[in-house]
Amino acid sequence: MRRLVLVACVACSTPPLTIQLEVQSGAGRTCPRGTDLDPKCEDVPLACESMVLVRVLDPTQPLSPFISSCVQVRQGAGKNLCSIVTLPLDPTSLPASGELPNRTLEVQVVVLPLQQGSDGNLDCDSSVQNLRFTSVTGVPESDSLSPPIGGHAYYHPGDSVTVVELGCNDLDVLNLPVCTGTTNTHINASVTELDSLTGVGSDVARNLALSVGEPVAVGSAYELTADHTQPLTPLAGPPPSWAADLDTQFTSAACLDVRDAGDLTTDTLTCARVQSATQKNFDFTGVHVTKERLAGIVAAIHTQDPTFAVDGHGLVLGITLDQGLPVAGIHVAGAGATVRYLSADGQTLGADQTTSTGIWVSTDAPFLTAWAAPIHTATASGFGGLIEDKVTVVVLQASQTQTP
Repeated sequence: MRRLVLVACVACSTPPLTIQLEVQSGAGRTCPRGTDLDPKCEDVPLACESMVLVRVLDPTQPLSPFISSCVQVRQGAGKNLCSIVTLPLDPTSLPASGELPNRTLEVQVVVLPLQQGSDGNLDCDSSVQNLRFTSVTGVPESDSLSPPIGGHAYYHPGDSVTVVELGCNDLDVLNLPVCTGTTNTHINASVTELDSLTGVGSDVARNLALSVGEPVAVGSAYELTADHTQPLTPLAGPPPSWAADLDTQFTSAACLDVRDAGDLTTDTLTCARVQSATQKNFDFTGVHVTKERLAGIVAAIHTQDPTFAVDGHGLVLGITLDQGLPVAGIHVAGAGATVRYLSADGQTLGADQTTSTGIWVSTDAPFLTAWAAPIHTATASGFGGLIEDKVTVVVLQASQTQTP
């Protein structure tokens, strides 16, 4: 067992109060351990920045500690509990006399996620307002506010060492995905046809390769190449569906890439904005656009822009729906983007609102564009912009919105 000496001398009593920390062992242990039976500080992960609070107090007066020292942990290379080895106490926390009373004292040690107050100083006190320790394991009582690591012991005058066994509660708060670099992000996906607005059949699905990734900036443009995506696995159907558990954390956006190896059409993307740094679940509905359908839309764009090509540029292809059917008479808006609407016969672009096709396009929408369209009494919203060589599909539905 690796012992952790927290501080050699707390006060100038004789002998001085020496606190020694050990990872809890025995049948009641609460911390993880390695392959051997002897618990070690190396076995307790400490990936996020943290702080240690040490309190020395009269057990009958827990709100008036003689010492209350809050110190930031300087993480070692292993990012584990060994980082608190020989951690010094804050000298300003010692009693003014420099001595502790010559009687039985309680020593409390807890490890907390790093937290600073409005003044920029460490704030340990707000996390231990009602600190109590269980009589069975000696760790802090477990609830949503309890310290993730902690323990206590009693110092008696004349003791050469006071051993505090540290136990564990919920270690997740000290090992968040943003700290560990792992997320176990779960992806679910299905694919619909642009033409029929129904799920793809098994004959199409067997030729589809789905992957997910986050577009990266290349100069003023964005791209999503195979180097920046991870594949999804087909699930047993019907209906066809795909999924993956990824060791990936998306920061701004995640995009589902649908590639048809049989039709050899341009890849389509469906993108979602990341809602929080800890988001772990993404549910995508990709859109399959046949080679012929895309060629017809590009031909319509050529009536106004003869030089346009998806390759090397990208395209935003949108559709407005009401109860799953294309809806006409809708004006679509996206900040900094020009929107043009496909004619009812699908031959040209024009007008200032959707036709019976419900289809609209943009050839200049920046990546991360948020889209909005008032459909009846609701505002449908969507998300997506230009990605080089890809068609980003944005579906705006009155009754089932995408949150930008």
